[in-house]
Amino acid sequence: MATNTAMFNRVSGDMDLNAGTIADAQDTVAELGARLFELFIQTASGRQTSSELLGFGDDDFVPWQTGIVT
Repeated sequence: MATNTAMFNRVSGDMDLNAGTIADAQDTVAELGARLFELFIQTASGRQTSSELLGFGDDDFVPWQTGIVT
């Protein structure tokens, strides 16, 4: 998920959702939340994310690093 439209436009091939539409007054929080929820359901049901389609899905989200970080 991109947090703003500028980021989404730069890396749109690797993003599944543009949350910047709230700040751009194109969507309400409720509208984007519904879209995000639907995306969760689709992904949990087997839809590949944009990163997975690009072959990066295994390495994109790392909430913590183990070992030495350089």
